[in-house]
Amino acid sequence: MPSYHIFFSPVELFRSRLSYEPAWAVAFVPVIAYAIFMATSASLLLVKVRWVVGQATSASGVEMPNLFAVDMLTFIFGVAGHIILFWLVTGAFVAVDVLFSGSKQAGRLVELSAISYWTQVPWAVASISLMMFYTLEPLSASRSSLITEITQFQNEIARTPYMLTFSLLTSIFLLWWVALQAAALRVVSGFTVRGAWAAGIVLGSMFVVIPWAVQRF
Repeated sequence: MPSYHIFFSPVELFRSRLSYEPAWAVAFVPVIAYAIFMATSASLLLVKVRWVVGQATSASGVEMPNLFAVDMLTFIFGVAGHIILFWLVTGAFVAVDVLFSGSKQAGRLVELSAISYWTQVPWAVASISLMMFYTLEPLSASRSSLITEITQFQNEIARTPYMLTFSLLTSIFLLWWVALQAAALRVVSGFTVRGAWAAGIVLGSMFVVIPWAVQRF
């Protein structure tokens, strides 16, 4: 059954995968793609922020240094961060299987978790478009208050309605992925429906809901 069935009939897709050996190269394509697309989206926002800040510093007679190397490192760390998140959440579900089921199907759970990441790719692609069209207000500051104004400007970006909505949608898509992993526990590990939902709710709260709430409040 093709991977796109993850959008329409994930449980049937998971069951169909049980009769095949894990296809690791194919399974991890969406994980890598998502990490690259989301890091690209964050880099686009960084470029826009740098441009606005650069305009303000130039108007104040202060030249911005060339931060290309820093930007590249930020992109690399961004990709790595998304991949680490994948492994943290997937590892937590594998741990639940080991503790409460002992199915000895850790590899299968990892594969299905990776396949489930196809649900995240459309949002990652959309995020690039959203950041391309996102506009920032010009920053005006005197030389004496430049650092303070830049710091305040950067802090306020995350609190704009646009970015708050962006963060919320990212979290909602991640919760979709967590729910699919709970379904994988049901198929692979033999969890009851209640048990699978309980695992999904607990781990979704730990890795998605609580971090999102901490950043907002």
